[in-house]
Amino acid sequence: MLKDQISWKTLNAYCAGEKLIEGVSLEAFLEMFFEFIREKDAEDLKYTKSSGTTKVLHIISFMCLKLACKEIEDKGVGYQKIKFRNGFPGIVILCDL
Repeated sequence: MLKDQISWKTLNAYCAGEKLIEGVSLEAFLEMFFEFIREKDAEDLKYTKSSGTTKVLHIISFMCLKLACKEIEDKGVGYQKIKFRNGFPGIVILCDL
């Protein structure tokens, strides 16, 4: 299963199908991941144990991720694999179509 503190490298491995959760296909994982991002609220990140600056950076990164995922869903992009390139203040998402 996924740990609470997941790295971009580990997330990319799951989103690209390089790592799998037993009994969960890549397609199902991506659907659940997008649903999680869609339903998660950046406000929840205010209550983490991180320092003030780190917390703000996490909130900004999450909001960029949320917007990028929304853009993919709104455009109806059919994707098979996803890789995230974490960058501040934005996130680049590479999709295999």
